[in-house]
Amino acid sequence: VERGYAVFTNFCTPCHGVSGQGNGPVAARGFPPPPSLLAEHAVNMKDGQIFHVLSFGQGNMASYASQVSREDRWKVILYVRSLQVDEAKKVAMLAAAAAAAKSVPASPAGPGK
Repeated sequence: VERGYAVFTNFCTPCHGVSGQGNGPVAARGFPPPPSLLAEHAVNMKDGQIFHVLSFGQGNMASYASQVSREDRWKVILYVRSLQVDEAKKVAMLAAAAAAAKSVPASPAGPGK
């Protein structure tokens, strides 16, 4: 995952952003933003599909086969999967907190009220 992070930082963050949401500096300067790597579509892609996109490009994304070794492309996928897991955990925690907040009864008036 560490090597994947390093490669992701160098090659992917300009477009996909640090968190993988598609909000990198290239997109901020008017280039069409790439899809979020945290979106359901990306989460549901098989690792081989992601490897194919990294190797051959897709849409506005060029091939990275000549710049990123085969082994490092797999490590980037591993890192992206770790981003997706972290995002899923955050979403679950926020949902649980929201559910807990809804189930807490209204607090009684404080002393002297």
